[in-house]
Amino acid sequence: MLHVAPHTAMNHGFYTYQPNFFYALSRYNGYEVLGLWFNPNTKLSSLIPWEDSLLNFLRLSVADATVLVVAMRKRFAAEFKVPFQQIYEINQVPDAAARYEFIVDGDALSGQRIAYFSRGDLIKPT
Repeated sequence: MLHVAPHTAMNHGFYTYQPNFFYALSRYNGYEVLGLWFNPNTKLSSLIPWEDSLLNFLRLSVADATVLVVAMRKRFAAEFKVPFQQIYEINQVPDAAARYEFIVDGDALSGQRIAYFSRGDLIKPT
């Protein structure tokens, strides 16, 4: 899938997207991030590979129309999971956390890898 989403812009789009949204989206759904790029000016055809430190070197204002371009690959046949911002996961109360779930082992879920456990595998030796 290819996302081309507004990053900062004045009066353009209902939402602006941040890289952590796409990382959470991939984490919750077992997607592979093939690339994440930043366009600092939509009047130019420049795409810069995203790094978190990138914004330390750019001077942007809300009037700048910047864009994030993200390429992802769905790796497993699974229902879509709504992502939650990772830095706040630890603060969730159990009732709220129960609304969110993510793919822990998509290989096992999709049947690409099958593991067999015996009772002995689950009991710690004393």
